Amino acid sequence: DPLLCERYFDHAKIIIVDRDPRDIFVDNMLWTDFLVKRPNSEEEAEKFCQFFLAYRANDSVRSPVILRIHFEDLVKHYDDETQKIMQFLDLKSESHFAPMTFFDPSVSDKNVGIWKKYYREYQKAIDYISIRLKSYLYLENGSKL
Repeated sequence: DPLLCERYFDHAKIIIVDRDPRDIFVDNMLWTDFLVKRPNSEEEAEKFCQFFLAYRANDSVRSPVILRIHFEDLVKHYDDETQKIMQFLDLKSESHFAPMTFFDPSVSDKNVGIWKKYYREYQKAIDYISIRLKSYLYLENGSKL
């Protein structure tokens, strides 16, 4: 619940960075077995979808203290997204004193669309996720469905 932070912090601002669920699935499969045990099964894809939807149960919450951005946009449109974040936080451009030091889009670019690299191997699961979580997919043209 993003607004839960308001209980603990005065004047909190929340930035939610979302990511294409197909990339989250593949990333989880590559680095941990927390959610994915048998990656190319619809059964595992369904478990992932249930977890994904439960985690995003409060996605409809809209508030002036919440900014939602996409990881893919931050990578592909770094300057525009950084400007959005700065405006949201009421920061001046000089406050951004170490651009690309902690987040370098050229490094993170390899993590955008990773599901495509593994599509043949995990087609069943990725297709299932693409259908079930259609409204969360990130499109090539930089927009959500």
